[in-house]
Amino acid sequence: MKRLHQGMACLWALSLALSGMPLQAKPNTKAKSVSKPAAAAMVPASGGGLLLDNFSKMDWTSARDNSSEIRLSQVAGKGGSALRVAYDLKNGSWVSFTKGFVIDDFRNKALSIWVKGKGANNNLEIKLVDEDDTNYGVKRPILSESGDWVHLTLSEADFSYWWGGDPALGRVKDIYFAISKGDGGAGELLVSDLRLAAAPKDGNIRKDGMIFDGASKEGWMVAKGEASTINLETTAGPKGTKALAFKYSIPAGQWVSARRSLNADLSGNPSIFIRVKGEGEPNNVEIKLIDRDDSTFGKDFPGLGASGQWQDITIPLSDFSYKWGGDNRLDSSLIRYLDLAVSGSGGAGKIIIGEIKIVR
Repeated sequence: MKRLHQGMACLWALSLALSGMPLQAKPNTKAKSVSKPAAAAMVPASGGGLLLDNFSKMDWTSARDNSSEIRLSQVAGKGGSALRVAYDLKNGSWVSFTKGFVIDDFRNKALSIWVKGKGANNNLEIKLVDEDDTNYGVKRPILSESGDWVHLTLSEADFSYWWGGDPALGRVKDIYFAISKGDGGAGELLVSDLRLAAAPKDGNIRKDGMIFDGASKEGWMVAKGEASTINLETTAGPKGTKALAFKYSIPAGQWVSARRSLNADLSGNPSIFIRVKGEGEPNNVEIKLIDRDDSTFGKDFPGLGASGQWQDITIPLSDFSYKWGGDNRLDSSLIRYLDLAVSGSGGAGKIIIGEIKIVR
């Protein structure tokens, strides 16, 4: 089981980092790009935070691998202009566009950006690069369930070290956007209203403690073990509400997992409340929390995959036990992620989530 857990952690890290490694063109590669513009100064913005770019100028640098195509143009955006990125990965893996910005200190700050994607189901990656070429990145699905504009707020805690320089993010000099291969193929990305703002104090948790209310697939990232599958689909919840089903299939000894970003202070030993139902084989459901140094703590529920009825489960933070990574102390002052995983004897089924919230 320890090897299984370590494999899950490694695959999460690989999916968040290695897929982005080719996206910044290196010397002596065949990536095609134009000269990079000078660093842009931040200006005050009436809409909150500091306006980094309103995309009124076409001054972003594009790059691609040898088999992909990318075209940049200006279109109407969210309350102003937007940068339209038309791409086709064809037999390639990535395209990117970048611009120089100076951010002296990203601690306790966040990037605010409106995005809208259509076409193929690929990945959106956003990177911050400092003066010694340290790359910090974050990856999100390029498509939204609604197909409309989506507002992303990406704080310091959302970004993790990918490569280059050293593990500490210093004075930022460049912001990179990239589209990396998921299903591959062609699509379009619109980006609008890029700002630098204060990081939300409550992270991705609502004022009432709600982490997830079952209403949408937005905000979940999935990973899977060998020969496993996982798909997300909306379904009926209890008493006329909506819920999210994690439809999965795993061989014996393998796993699937879904992750949600929290980036919140959970000091004071609050509890995690989850309304859940399992349908299918009696596999195990694992609920895990990951802190700022990737220490992973979890609570296992053997056989919950075959419960067949809604269950309300409340777990105090003190009941989570150390699994792997970081150190054996859960730093509740910054919980970065909540993971839901399925593992066990194998087979197919659904784990249906009605809601997840913090109870104090």
